[in-house]
Amino acid sequence: MKRILIPIIISLFIGIATAEQLEVVFINMGQGDAIFIKAPNGKQILIDAGTGSDADPYSRTVAYDNLVAIFYEYGISHSNPLDYIICSHFHSDHYSYLDNIIEDFGLPAAAVIDRGGDKKISDSKSVPLPARYLDAVRPKRNAKGVMRPGDKIDLGSGCYLQLLVLGRPDSTDKVPYSRVWGQPDMKLTGEYENGKSLVFVLRWNGFDMLLGGDTNEEIEPAIAQVLKREMIEVDIYKVHHHGAETSSEEGFLHVLDPEVSICSTGHAAAYQHPRKETYNRIHECTDTFIFQTNRGYGGVVAYEEPPAGWGVLARGNIFVLYDGGKYYTVRTMERDYRYSIDE
Repeated sequence: MKRILIPIIISLFIGIATAEQLEVVFINMGQGDAIFIKAPNGKQILIDAGTGSDADPYSRTVAYDNLVAIFYEYGISHSNPLDYIICSHFHSDHYSYLDNIIEDFGLPAAAVIDRGGDKKISDSKSVPLPARYLDAVRPKRNAKGVMRPGDKIDLGSGCYLQLLVLGRPDSTDKVPYSRVWGQPDMKLTGEYENGKSLVFVLRWNGFDMLLGGDTNEEIEPAIAQVLKREMIEVDIYKVHHHGAETSSEEGFLHVLDPEVSICSTGHAAAYQHPRKETYNRIHECTDTFIFQTNRGYGGVVAYEEPPAGWGVLARGNIFVLYDGGKYYTVRTMERDYRYSIDE
């Protein structure tokens, strides 16, 4: 089958054909993020769910419908809820739909994981989190306490999410800090909310995927040190901050050196992502192939899509499929791309 006309049929076929498989879906949210993970043992996780509201002409209704379609495809419901919901940080294009998801599909079975506290950074000031978010997540929020860098979420069969970076709660901070696994706390000097993003590595059988929300150039050198220390060879890099100019720092990219990069972005005039300088750095520093969910802003400072030979514009969801062997697949609406894992 050359095109994914009905993703539910393909996904069900995959589930029957392969007993254990890691499936990750980068859902097309326009200017926003939503990453769905189905672990080899069947546990299901959502990292972020939001879109850029009026900043992006891509309809909020369409974005949420895309998310709901994936949930229906994978059988998520009140009677079969997600196991975990993770909120990387408190920007609307990452968490604005989480209360809707809990209302429509129920609380996760295990926990809602975020950095804790009841405030976020907005315009360099600490402001209260919306009551709708706090009320929705409260029954399951950080059920075993806020995670610590280095902690793992066990997904069975040797698969796990490991936390590398965690922003400190704003309710207790006079100065914004982030905690990095095995390193001193880092004082943030700019883009405070982005710098507080939770950063995870998803690992199974030699396959590694870096998932870092909107983390930025302040934190990336410390992430690079962790990757080197732990000898983590990243196969797939979820491009930080939708390809913003303050992410994907050069030294970090040289250490990361991913085979595949996936950028979730939209046509938002307010942000103008992905920035040309960022994609240029990614291309110059790595041999990665860039998959982009939706068209970017384009024009003088931004690319509408990856330049020819650098990657592809998926114009929809991007699926990553790995059965624990030597190869993984990146699937778009147009075709499958096969890659070998770094060992």
